[in-house]
Amino acid sequence: MMLDLRKIVNILLKKEKFNFSFLLLLERGIIILVKIMSERQRKHDMKKKIKKFSTYEFSTIDYVKRNYIENGVAIIKLSNVTWEDFIDPYSVKQPLLKQDMADYIKRVTYNIPTSYAVEIQIEDRGYSEEEKRQIRKLIIDYFGLEVGDKIVDLNFNTVKALILLLVGIFFLGLFLLFSYYEQNNIIIEVMSITGWFAIWEFVNAIWFERSKLQLGRMNAGQLATANITFVHPV
Repeated sequence: MMLDLRKIVNILLKKEKFNFSFLLLLERGIIILVKIMSERQRKHDMKKKIKKFSTYEFSTIDYVKRNYIENGVAIIKLSNVTWEDFIDPYSVKQPLLKQDMADYIKRVTYNIPTSYAVEIQIEDRGYSEEEKRQIRKLIIDYFGLEVGDKIVDLNFNTVKALILLLVGIFFLGLFLLFSYYEQNNIIIEVMSITGWFAIWEFVNAIWFERSKLQLGRMNAGQLATANITFVHPV
């Protein structure tokens, strides 16, 4: 378009039908107009993309039901795995589940609601009965320990929340008491801020932190109680 415009200007100049300064001004004006229109189109396209991205929806529940749920049970399939894939190479006398395997199982079950029981189906690569027993024990022990860790964290959370509540009540009580007898506004304000801060931390601990810990405990319990089966390759 820019080349065509210059051609038209050159033709008009040769025919001397328009003043040279006017034509240059006209050319610059059209160039600016084209840039403005291009910028408006670019912004319009960007808004359409933003709207498309912001309104996109994906149903996690539907995805889980399509890919994992069979007869009301969440099925996790482990294929092409060997004995070495389950055993941590550094744990010889006291075998531990390999971290990569544990992370994979947790990653797969992350979006599965805790209302579903989990069955871990392992492709049978000719494991002996002793190896099958060991694999089951490795998985159950690993996630059982996670349940134990969450229980400890929940107990600590309870103690922490109780201490924060008592501290908050104590300082707010002092704040009310000193408000009647103490003229030092700075001390009163410090007591008020400390008391309300402790109360807020109590709410955060008992509501937000505890909810997260309880969810982690349920997720770990879901895997610690999973039914572990061995299936022949299809």
